[in-house]
Formats: sequence, structure tokens, C-alpha cells
Amino acid sequence: MTGDTHDHARPGIPEQRATLAAARAIILGADADAHEAATADGACPACTVIAAISFGFALAATIAGETGLMSQTMRLQLLAAVDSTESALRSAGN
Repeated sequence: MTGDTHDHARPGIPEQRATLAAARAIILGADADAHEAATADGACPACTVIAAISFGFALAATIAGETGLMSQTMRLQLLAAVDSTESALRSAGN
């Protein structure tokens, strides 16, 4: 984490901007730009990861037609996807 005293449980504006810039670069196929965007000056790396995951989950819920708070069904589907991916990573060689 960084040496500042920001609330790590709630990513701030710099982290949210870094997340959106990285997402835009990934969509456009500019992976090097995405890496640079994700490490923008002033953004806490851990908070940027949290902002990115939160954005991804919110995006998935929106695409699935969810409105307002995420449903329990969506939470369980996302958790199953995380569990499945983790299982695949554990069984894969490097």
C-alpha cells in the first residue's frame, strides 16, 4: 500500500480514473497503455485493483439486466466463476 492515510476500503477518484483508463485501453487492444494507466501517478495499486474488480462485477450485473443492488443470484454466479477460475489455475502448470 502507499504511505498515505486514505481509506483503502473505498477506492478514491484517482483509482477509479485509473481503472476506467485501463479498461478503455484493454478494449482498444493497447495492453501497454493499460498497464501504464493502471499505475497512474497518485493511484494506490491495491485500491486500483479493488476499483477494477468492483467495476467488472457491476458491468457484468448491468449487462445481465440487473438494476440497483446486485441480486443474490448474480453474486452466486460471480462467485462460481471466481471459484471455477481459481480451480483451473491451481490445476494448470505454469
